[in-house]
Amino acid sequence: MNYSRVFVIILLVFGSCSLAAFQMYSHSMPFSLAQAHNPLGFGSQPSPLARGYQVYPYDEQVGETFTQDFTSLSFNVTAVAQTGSDGVGPAYLLNGLTNAGYWYQIGISWNWPHSTGGYNAGFSMNYEVFNPYGTSVFPLAGGGGIQAISVNAGDTVLLSLNFSTGNVLMQAHDFNTGSSASQMYSASYASYFIGLSSSNSQNGFFTGLMTEQYHSQPYYGTGQPVTYASSDINMSSAWMWMDEFNTATGQTVFQDGTTSPVLFDNPTLFQYFSTNGTAEVSSPKELVTGLSPIQPLSIESTNLPAANAGERAPFTLRIKNPSLLNAKITGLKASTSLGNFNTSATLPFTINTQSANFTVAIILPASLYRGNLTVTIRVSWQFLDTRIDRSVTLADLTTGATLQVNGSTAPPPPGSNPPPTGPTTPPSTGQPKSQNTTSGLVTRLRGVLIPVALGFIVLVTLAVVMVVREETRPRPQSGVLLPQFCITCGGQTNPTMLFCPNCGHPNTTLPQEQSSSPFEKPSDTS
Repeated sequence: MNYSRVFVIILLVFGSCSLAAFQMYSHSMPFSLAQAHNPLGFGSQPSPLARGYQVYPYDEQVGETFTQDFTSLSFNVTAVAQTGSDGVGPAYLLNGLTNAGYWYQIGISWNWPHSTGGYNAGFSMNYEVFNPYGTSVFPLAGGGGIQAISVNAGDTVLLSLNFSTGNVLMQAHDFNTGSSASQMYSASYASYFIGLSSSNSQNGFFTGLMTEQYHSQPYYGTGQPVTYASSDINMSSAWMWMDEFNTATGQTVFQDGTTSPVLFDNPTLFQYFSTNGTAEVSSPKELVTGLSPIQPLSIESTNLPAANAGERAPFTLRIKNPSLLNAKITGLKASTSLGNFNTSATLPFTINTQSANFTVAIILPASLYRGNLTVTIRVSWQFLDTRIDRSVTLADLTTGATLQVNGSTAPPPPGSNPPPTGPTTPPSTGQPKSQNTTSGLVTRLRGVLIPVALGFIVLVTLAVVMVVREETRPRPQSGVLLPQFCITCGGQTNPTMLFCPNCGHPNTTLPQEQSSSPFEKPSDTS
């Protein structure tokens, strides 16, 4: 057995597997966030419920995606009778993505459109189920389902999704009229609805709430406020988003959303998000869509005079309020390279005019040395949205200023800093910070892929050397050719000849060991 060839074959197979693994590893990495569908909208989302391709192709969606898992979902929604310029209205939907990948939708709609024009007048119950491949599977004919239900404008309607004997029960119930409507479809062995923590959709599907409306033209409006509320669910965070796309061409009109889930730290405060002419607010138990965007407060100027170390440094912030919000400042932080400084202010400070002066003070440590100190000032605030009577918090206001400190002229000891007053940790940014892991990921890949590539090159080189050595090595003869003799005359002959050169008979030969002698005719055995 040729062990060298076997070894060469093993080396080549191993090298090929290494190359295949190298290519698989490099091509299977996700392409960061810059994909056709990213966490800022639903560009690839299949259009749910009734399709408006021909007459009402522009589908606007405003909603939120839950990050937690639930075995059941239930929300009350206010039945708002509203239409756009086309005369068709929205759907108010509860959505559930199961651990089997199926997507269930239940909701109510007002003047829901037909794809060929016109609409289903009044309130109806809407429902639909998609399989994991994005295909509408229920109703069986495809497209959204419409079912009658008695609902009046202003009623509170319960929307629920529950697992029941191997199925998912989709139900709507009007608390005011007592009317109910429901549908049931197989759960496909699922047992819960999944939340999404790394993105706001999975193949366009999600668990959460959505207000959806079709339009004949691109739409950048808001509508009327619609409130979703639950007494059973207490969310810790959620994605907030809104988008619009053309269902006939698949082109996106706009898509935007929070870059990470918003955190619900205070159950009484609402988080705010707006883009492209509409806004929404959300809390641990509520979502309100259909709000008008506002212009937030801003810091117009900062007056920070010189101050002495160990004393209070008063300064004034000029706050602008372009939307004339009923706002109030609820918190203040001052940070420097030396740490956080204590502040003094009258809080909450109410602002309901176009601008106001907010006077505060920084308490300077006595250990500060003379010189200029850069101070970052962060202001927390909220406003009362009178349309929904809810207090809404927005991103902190931030400004920087230079403070001239009159202190000791002695330099600080080498390798030491003056001890700051208050916490030494930097202030909160006020918004979730998105993480960029691209550089760390590349470094880890290089640590794995470079050794694999070098090993592959060494193995191929060794295999080539072994093959060349095998081919150039002198090969031993397989055996010694024995003389052959004619069976007729006994003379020596060549087995390649057709006739004996001695007697002319056909060349029928015998090896030497079978002949009597090299020159003796074999005896006749007949």
